[in-house]
Amino acid sequence: LTLVLGGSAPGEPVLSTEGNLNNHLGVPLTLTRLNPARHRFAVIEAGISAPGDMSTLALMIEPDLALTTLIGPAHIKELGSLEGVAREKSRLSASVRSAGVAIFPAQCAGFGPFRELGVRQLIIEPAEVIRPVASPIDRVYFVTTQRGNTTAIALANGEHPPLTFTFCRVTDGMAQNAVIAICAALRLGVTRDDIQARLAAYAPGPMRGEWRNTSENVFYLDCYNANPASMHDALGTFCAVAPQTSHRLFVLGGMEELGPLAAHHHRQLGRALALRPGDEVVTIGDHAAEVFAGALERGNQATAVAIATDLSDIADRINRFRGAIFVKGSRRYQLERALPATLVPASAHA
Repeated sequence: LTLVLGGSAPGEPVLSTEGNLNNHLGVPLTLTRLNPARHRFAVIEAGISAPGDMSTLALMIEPDLALTTLIGPAHIKELGSLEGVAREKSRLSASVRSAGVAIFPAQCAGFGPFRELGVRQLIIEPAEVIRPVASPIDRVYFVTTQRGNTTAIALANGEHPPLTFTFCRVTDGMAQNAVIAICAALRLGVTRDDIQARLAAYAPGPMRGEWRNTSENVFYLDCYNANPASMHDALGTFCAVAPQTSHRLFVLGGMEELGPLAAHHHRQLGRALALRPGDEVVTIGDHAAEVFAGALERGNQATAVAIATDLSDIADRINRFRGAIFVKGSRRYQLERALPATLVPASAHA
């Protein structure tokens, strides 16, 4: 969103959250930097992990637009269930100002706290095809096309013809996030041409879903965080984009804060791995055995799946492997420390 609104570099019109300053300390620190003489927009990230977190943050932010990207199994340990996650996240949407709008995907509307919101809403919904009919004023339909290294989006927001945007290849989940950001920018008066020009300059941040090439390997690197939704989303993109003739190495760190559902979600991750001859998996974390078991339940050979005890085991496998390498796990596992030094900028997690 910061990008399509114009950027947050010195001289640009957007104040935005830096790093992980999205909690009860980071949000007020960010808000103290707001300068009405300079900033036209402020993009404030609100991060939660326990009941009551969002109410406090929402009171500080007082949003004109409240954007929610997904209700998924993250922070289940403290929030208890998906319904608990939805309840907590909906509090930001409920706090929009009187003329404000809550923007969220149709998936969120499947949860009671979002259906019961008493504020103006704009619901983002994927479609197989966009027909030349007027969209409801409270809903935007979009179609995502993935081709090669490019993602294309067409969205119907009541205008004819539908608006189209293209940018570098991202996961389907990130494409939906882009639609949410585009809709927010359009509502704030940014033109379609300006949005497209800014999207054309988009590139993932270091270790946040970036592709890197060496003389011997292709890497997909996401060492910042992982939950079941983002893991499956990233795996889908990796399997679609990685050269079909290459052997693949899947380096899987654990997914944190899943509470009593942790074993289930890690086993489901293993079951999602359809290995080809020459493919390998190495997994690390408290529930690595569940990933291993799930991979075998899928029909994969036990010799192709390994449990690492430390990062040196993973580094050895990466150094020996030739092909396409997928690396993703929760921040706790610091998987970038197992990568060749040439791939890891010093600022990757500053």
